[in-house]
Amino acid sequence: MFILPRPKERIGLFGYHSPFLILLTESLELVMDSQLHYQRVECKTIDGVAISALLWTTHEPAPAIIMTHGFNCVKEMILPDTAEAFHRAGYNVLLYDPRGVGASGGSPQNLLDPLQMAEDLSDILTYVESLPSVDKRRIVQWGVSFGAAAVVCSAAIDRRVGAVVLVGPLFRYVQPHKADAAFAELIQDRVSQLRGDGPRSVEIFTDTGDNMIGMSGAGGPGGLEAYNIVRAAKEYGYEGFRDTVSLQTYYKLALFRPLEYMDMIRAPLMMIIPELDDISPPDEQRMALAKVKSRRVEYLARGKGHLNIIAGEGSEEIVKATVEFLRALEPMFSHTSSYKVMAKQTWLITGCSSGFGEQFVRQLTALGDQVIATGRNAETKLAHLKDTGAVILDLDITVPQAEMDRKFAQALQAYGTIDVLINNAGFIQCGAVEELTQEELQLSIDTHLHGPLNLTRSALPHFREKKSGWLVYMSSQSGFIGEPGGTGYCASKFALEGAVESLSKELAWLAPGIKPLIIEAGLFDTEVMRNIHHPDSRVPFWKPLNDAARVRGEGNYQNPQGDTADMISKVIQIVKGTGVAEGREIPLRITFGSDCFDTVRDKLQALQKTYGEWEAVARSTDRAGARPPMPDIPTV
Repeated sequence: MFILPRPKERIGLFGYHSPFLILLTESLELVMDSQLHYQRVECKTIDGVAISALLWTTHEPAPAIIMTHGFNCVKEMILPDTAEAFHRAGYNVLLYDPRGVGASGGSPQNLLDPLQMAEDLSDILTYVESLPSVDKRRIVQWGVSFGAAAVVCSAAIDRRVGAVVLVGPLFRYVQPHKADAAFAELIQDRVSQLRGDGPRSVEIFTDTGDNMIGMSGAGGPGGLEAYNIVRAAKEYGYEGFRDTVSLQTYYKLALFRPLEYMDMIRAPLMMIIPELDDISPPDEQRMALAKVKSRRVEYLARGKGHLNIIAGEGSEEIVKATVEFLRALEPMFSHTSSYKVMAKQTWLITGCSSGFGEQFVRQLTALGDQVIATGRNAETKLAHLKDTGAVILDLDITVPQAEMDRKFAQALQAYGTIDVLINNAGFIQCGAVEELTQEELQLSIDTHLHGPLNLTRSALPHFREKKSGWLVYMSSQSGFIGEPGGTGYCASKFALEGAVESLSKELAWLAPGIKPLIIEAGLFDTEVMRNIHHPDSRVPFWKPLNDAARVRGEGNYQNPQGDTADMISKVIQIVKGTGVAEGREIPLRITFGSDCFDTVRDKLQALQKTYGEWEAVARSTDRAGARPPMPDIPTV
């Protein structure tokens, strides 16, 4: 990846051989020798500040990546090589100096205000979307460390952002034991300025790796490495780099709460977490990632620390993983360098209060599609989805057919059409056959069989009229595998899959433009395992089974195998014919989760073995000379 010899003698000035320090010299020489394919540009903020940037452009309209650097770093440090790699993968890239840093305008110099950076990012995005080589609907914000935290705030507000990539984001800035002394010094500086003195600047790190508020691993190995990097950057002469910041930077950081913005992000998000990060603890990064309500992906950079996350061995894999993430965001990105424009679709989704349904709503609205989200007691249980822009509709999936028809007509009025129906509402009913009452079993069958079929009957006239549409049924491995204690759930899901299989053959004959799809899901990170309906213990003989079912349910809730956001993203791709589905024929059933796949495969192999062993017996009852059965679908 790197093409210049490493000037080790210069690194030796500090007696410290860091991959980041080595890369500092390489990135500077790459820029100075013009071995990268960029141009220098300026973009203006709303208040007229000139932001200096390096810009890589493509030959045809394509997505763009805006790259925000770490604390006080200038654009020529480290990242040009990463930007070049993104450009080779088919992306426009803009790498910039923040306000007051490097070659950018702004006063006082090196006053780092993360919220101001977030505002400036919106203005930078406006510049990027004006470029003729950029598909303005698909702009990615990428940030590392402190820059990643600024990206969080920008992406939370600016819904033009198509995707977010956070590399080792830093969420905590002030160590409590430093707060009192630091805050007193900050206030004294403000008082001094009011008396006519100039703003003070301070070194970012002392020679012991410490700083006044205790940020960025201060006082430890991370702080010491950061100190050496700052010294090296100054020594190597990066344009506009300064090894100090305005003292009031720390006032801004003391008020900065990027974690509080994470759940406001609506764009798909990837977080790259350094395994050995001693500056931004990995557990804190994961806690932040868990707050994201849109599609989220974690990439663990093994063997990497905070300051070498994009330097040295393994950096190519991180770029590759990022590109794979962005290309997987179909229909946002195709598997080529150009963006594939997809028509908006209208989706009617049941069971949206949490889990699969909520993910459908959030991901589809983030893609710009039109969504009608339904659920029982929607005014309260779906209140958290109102900010997505989805139409909220109250719907109990167990209502009679006439009421279902009225509800579908009401949904149809929202946008005048429906393209995709997602039958998702459901719950898990446990209990042994002997204990489960007819009423309990009926509730499961009404929810998982009659409800979806009633809604399907309501939708079919509309789909037949437009000669197209998708009927998606969120099933389970329990629709193919009987499980002990799962009578109600398995019976209803088995019945649903049988009915939909029959429906698929009916439609294939007379309405081939309408596509049914069964999704058989394994164990995913939703609340369904926490909310299992367990029957009252009516027969003491079955108590061990019921106890085991409770233990299994809680265990599966605590350790789910599947990533819900990832699965829902792939279901969307399948419906749209992009990503994992591009160029492939879509079957009636698709499994998700290794647990589901292995269970279904094992049953199929066992059935194949059994049928082979009993084939002769099965065929032995045929009447001599009998003709084969009539075909399911008449041939013309």
